[in-house]
Amino acid sequence: MADAIVSAKICRKCGVVKPLADFAPDKRNKDGKGARCRRCHNAAGAEWAKKNPAKMKAMIAAWGAANRERRLAKNAAWAIANAGRKKEANAAWYRANAERLKPVMLAWVKANPEKVKAKRRTYYRKHAEVERSKYSAYRKSNPEKVRACKARWRRRQIGYNTAQWAARKARKNRATPPWSDIKTINSIYRAAREMQEKTGERYHVDHIVPLKSKLVCGLHVPANLQIIPAQKNMTKQNFYWPDMPSGENNRCQN
Repeated sequence: MADAIVSAKICRKCGVVKPLADFAPDKRNKDGKGARCRRCHNAAGAEWAKKNPAKMKAMIAAWGAANRERRLAKNAAWAIANAGRKKEANAAWYRANAERLKPVMLAWVKANPEKVKAKRRTYYRKHAEVERSKYSAYRKSNPEKVRACKARWRRRQIGYNTAQWAARKARKNRATPPWSDIKTINSIYRAAREMQEKTGERYHVDHIVPLKSKLVCGLHVPANLQIIPAQKNMTKQNFYWPDMPSGENNRCQN
C-alpha cells in the first residue's frame, strides 16, 4: 500500500500540529522538513544571535562575500518593495551618525567638485520653482546677508564683473543714436540714485525694450528707460518687453 500523503506534522518545540508549509526545508529528515516550525526556528535563531553577536556578524559577512550578486539583487528588490521604510531608515541612520559622517562627506565634496556641480544642477533643474520661492523668501528675510554675499562674490569675480561691465557699456554705445538726449538720460540715472538714497530701497534704470535680443534691439534713449525697484528688474530680467510675441521666452541682455 502506498504511503499516505502527509500534509502536517508536530513541531518538536511548541508541540503544535502545523501544515508542512510552516516548516523550513531540511534534507536530513524523511519528509524534507525541519523538526521545528518556522516560528520556533526563527525565535531560537534570534536568541542565539543575541548571545553570539560577534559570531552572527562574521556569519553574515561571510555569506555576503560568498553570495555578492545574490545579496545585491535581494537588497535591491527589498528597497523597491519597501521604499518608504528604506527612506525612513536611511534618514534615521544619517541623524544618528551625523558627526561621524560630516568630515567624510566634506572630504568627498572637495575631492569630487565636478560631480557635486552636476548633482546640484540636476537637483535645481528638477526643483526649480521650489528653490526660487525658497531663495526669494530668504532674500526678503535676510537682506543684509544677501548684500554681504553679493559683495563677496563681486570681489572674488572682479575680472568677470569688469568684462560684463565693459560688454554692457559697448552695447549701450552701439545702441545710442547720435540724436539721443544724453542730458535727459543722465538725469534719469540721477533720479534713480536720489530715489534710492531717499527711500533706502534699491532702484534700477531699466531698458523697457532690451538692448540685445533675437527678436528686438532697443535703443539707449530716454523713451526706452524707466526707473523701477531693483527686485522687480531682477525678476523681470530680460524676459519681457511691450508687445512681445506670446509664448516667447527668449533670453536677451536687458
